[in-house]
Amino acid sequence: MRICLPILFLLFLSNPGFCKLYGQSSSSIYDVIETIESFEENSEERLSYVANINHIYLERHSSLLFPYIKKEFDHLSTNASTNIKFKIYSLLEANYYFFSQFEKAAAIAYELLRIAKHSKDSLHFYYAYSAISANEDELGSKYTAIDYLLKAHKYARCNNNALANSNIELGKSFSNIDKFDMAQSYLLEGINISLTNKNELQLSYGYSSMAQFLYETRNYDQALIYCAKVDSLGQKNKLLRTSNDILDIHVTSGLIYSEKKNFLTANIHFDKAQSIAETAGDLSELSFIYKSRSLLEESQGKFRESLFYHKNYSLLNDSIFTTEASIQLNALKIASEIDKKNLEIDIAKKNEEFSKRQFRYILIISVVLILSLIILIFFIKSKLHVSVINEKLTRQKNTIHQIEIENLESKVELKNKELADLFLHQFEKAELLTNVIQNIDKSNSKLKTELQEQLNRNDDWANFKFHFDKVHEGFFKKLSDLSNDFTPKDIRYCAYIRMNLTSKEIAIMLGISYRTVQGIRGRVRKKIKLEPKQDLVLFLMNL
Repeated sequence: MRICLPILFLLFLSNPGFCKLYGQSSSSIYDVIETIESFEENSEERLSYVANINHIYLERHSSLLFPYIKKEFDHLSTNASTNIKFKIYSLLEANYYFFSQFEKAAAIAYELLRIAKHSKDSLHFYYAYSAISANEDELGSKYTAIDYLLKAHKYARCNNNALANSNIELGKSFSNIDKFDMAQSYLLEGINISLTNKNELQLSYGYSSMAQFLYETRNYDQALIYCAKVDSLGQKNKLLRTSNDILDIHVTSGLIYSEKKNFLTANIHFDKAQSIAETAGDLSELSFIYKSRSLLEESQGKFRESLFYHKNYSLLNDSIFTTEASIQLNALKIASEIDKKNLEIDIAKKNEEFSKRQFRYILIISVVLILSLIILIFFIKSKLHVSVINEKLTRQKNTIHQIEIENLESKVELKNKELADLFLHQFEKAELLTNVIQNIDKSNSKLKTELQEQLNRNDDWANFKFHFDKVHEGFFKKLSDLSNDFTPKDIRYCAYIRMNLTSKEIAIMLGISYRTVQGIRGRVRKKIKLEPKQDLVLFLMNL
C-alpha cells in the first residue's frame, strides 16, 4: 500500500512560502474550497492556489477536491510553468490513486516523468518514478515497481526527506517479495536519516513500517518496541495522535497480543485503533479492526461478542462499497457541471467575438466556398474513386493484421499453457517422490536410490526444457554465453528462477534440500560474476 503523504508533502515543501501566504495549514477543507471559488474571476490566482494545495488534504478529501483539480488540469495552458504543470499533474495522479483507478493514475505518472525530463529537476524525477512504482505495484507488477523505486532512489539524494522516504519505501517493497535482509537494511537506513532530519512525521512512518515488517517476520517483541516508539512520538506531537501511523501500530499491537494470548492488552489496543478510525472516518481500517476483533472474541469462546463484531464488519463492507461509489459519482457529476458551465462561458465569448467580425468573415467564407465548389466539380469524381479504393485496401490490411495478431496471441497462450501444465505435472510427481523418499526407512537404501533416479530422470527435464525454450526463447543460449561452467543442476535452477519459483519449490523439483538450493544459488552468482548489490532473481528474470 502506497503511503502518499510523506512523498506528496515534498512537493508542497518546494514552495514553503505559499502555505504561509494563504494560511492553508490551519484551514479546514471547506475553507480551502471556499478560497478556490473566490478566485473564480481570476484564473491565474486560482491556478496558483490549486497547484499549491497542501497535500495533507488529499488522503481524506480527494473526492471533494477532484472537480477543482480536474478543471485546472483540463484548462492548463501550454504557457504554464513546468513547476505548475508538474504540481497539477501530481495532484490529479494522487486523486485517481485514491479512487483506486490505478491505470489512469499510472498514465499520468508516466506524464510526470516526461515533464521531469523536461525540467531536469531531481525532485521531480524522484516523485515521478515513485508514483509510477506505486501504481505498478497496485496493478500487480511488484518487480517492475521495485525497478522504478530503485530509479527514484538515485534522485532521492537531492533531498534528505526524499532520501529517508525512499529507503523506507524500498524496505517495504523488498519485504513484499520476501527479501527480508534487504528490507531491514533499507528500513533502518530510512529511520536513521529521519532521526538526522528530526522529521517526526517521517520518523513515525519509518518506525511504523519497521513494526509492520517485524510483525510479518514474526519478531513480535521487537515489533512491539517500534510500536511503542511511534506511540511515544504521538504523545509528544498532537498532529500525530490521530495519524495513520498511530492507527497502524495499535492494530499491529492488537494482532501481536492476540497471537500471544494476552487478550486483555489486545482489546486495549483494538479499542484505541477503533477510536482513531471512527474519528477519522476511515471505514476500510475500521472494517479490518471489526474482523480482527471478531476472530479475537471467537478464540476466547465469546461467540456472542464475535458475532456482534462480524455483523459490524459485514455491514461496514457493504457501506464502504456504496459510499465510495456515491462519492466518486458525486465528484464526477460536480466536474461535469463545472465543465458545462465553462463551456457555456466559452461559447458566449466566442459568439460575442464573432458578432463583431461577422461581415468580414461572411465575405471571406463566401469567396472561399465559390472557389471550393469550382475546384470540387473538377476533382470530385477522381477523389471519390481513389477514396473508395484506399478504404478497401485499408480494410483488407486491418483484417489481415488483426488475424495475424490473434494467431500470435493464440500461439503464445498455448505455449504458456503447455509449459504450465507440464510443470504442474512434474512438480506434483517430484513432490510425491520427495515425500515418499523422506518417509522410507533408512535401511531400504536401494529403493531410495531407485526413487531418486526416477526423480532426476533426464527425459523429464528434456521434455520440460523443450517447452520452456518455446516460451522463453533464447534463455539457455544467453545463459551459456554467460559461463561455460554451468552444471545441469545450475541450468535447471536458473530456469526455475526464471519461472518465479520459490527456493522450497526448486528444492522439490531438484530433489535436494533447501540448504543445497542456497549453495547452488551462491555458485550460480559466482559463475555469472554478479556484484554483491545485484539481485540474482531480477537478473535472471530480465535475461
